[in-house]
Amino acid sequence: MVSTNTYNYFMSLAIKLGMNVLGQVAPNPAVGCVLECNGEVLSSGVTDMITGMHAEVVAINKAIKLGFDLSQVTMFVTLEPCCHYGKTPPCVKKIIDSGIRKVVIATKDYNVLVNGGGIKALLNHGVEVHYGVLENEARRMHAGFFATVIYNKPLVTLKLAMSINGKITAPLGYSNRISNNAAINDAHKLRSTHDAIMVGGGTLAVDNPELTCRISGYEHRSPIRVILGGDIRNGLRLLDTVDKVSVWFITSKYTECPSGVNSLLIPRGQDGLIPINKVLNLLCSMGITRLLVEGGLRVASSFLFSDSVDILHIYRSPKIISGTKSVFDDLFMQSGKIFFQFTLDYSYTIEDNIVEVYKKKSNEFL
Repeated sequence: MVSTNTYNYFMSLAIKLGMNVLGQVAPNPAVGCVLECNGEVLSSGVTDMITGMHAEVVAINKAIKLGFDLSQVTMFVTLEPCCHYGKTPPCVKKIIDSGIRKVVIATKDYNVLVNGGGIKALLNHGVEVHYGVLENEARRMHAGFFATVIYNKPLVTLKLAMSINGKITAPLGYSNRISNNAAINDAHKLRSTHDAIMVGGGTLAVDNPELTCRISGYEHRSPIRVILGGDIRNGLRLLDTVDKVSVWFITSKYTECPSGVNSLLIPRGQDGLIPINKVLNLLCSMGITRLLVEGGLRVASSFLFSDSVDILHIYRSPKIISGTKSVFDDLFMQSGKIFFQFTLDYSYTIEDNIVEVYKKKSNEFL
């Protein structure tokens, strides 16, 4: 009888592997897999960033190449192995053919093409299956993938850097840097775990951001840059790296864009705004599973007002700023609502900044 602690240990290794490729493998889920025998890791795998090969197949191929007999091996995998033909053959067939007789799964795959079918197929071929080990941790890691297959939208994280009194900008003529340097670096790491990052046209015009990961070791993990509305013009900093990191421009009317920019057309709604739900549906259709929104007042309030934010990631500095609006002022005026319900998930400090991470109470995967 294998102890719960042993199962948890090897599954935690698999989850850490999957976390390492979050933001790098969309539209596939960032799956981690560990092959264990007699308390030792024989091989491991993650969803391949280039080929899309599934983590189970990567781990099995490594073990076979090393000459291991897999009949006594236990597989730990963060997501139920697939049982259908897509861009790759079903993983359950590879597992069964490899001789592995025991599979430990963290969470079911809620894709209707799988949804328990992988577990059933393994059991039907005499493979011992254990399900639900570190399930909550795995469900959270795969929340972006689940959002796309169930709700036809990516998981949305709204990142805000604000003062104690909720201001995200300083008055005109003053430095608009609110967070400290360490918090800014932390935010760049957050970018690296998302498939795409979005700002509005106003932020693009005022701040002229680059929207890349610019800290050591993360430069290659910059997400796709998405601009919502506004004007794409020559001279923008993000165009300096358009050959390395894609730029998508969402507009309500045809606009001729600089070379390398992908223009995406979504008509405005009756309120004169580009509908957020249609933006998310479009991004999902283009393979985005995790979207980080870094836009200014208008974009932030639009995403909150449309109830599209799953995670609220706030960097709060010990400053009090006067003379500008709070990010939440327009929100309540537009909606007439009294409450927008989030739950504090966790918090931590970065020097003199406090980071608060809230999750949408109704999101079943967080």
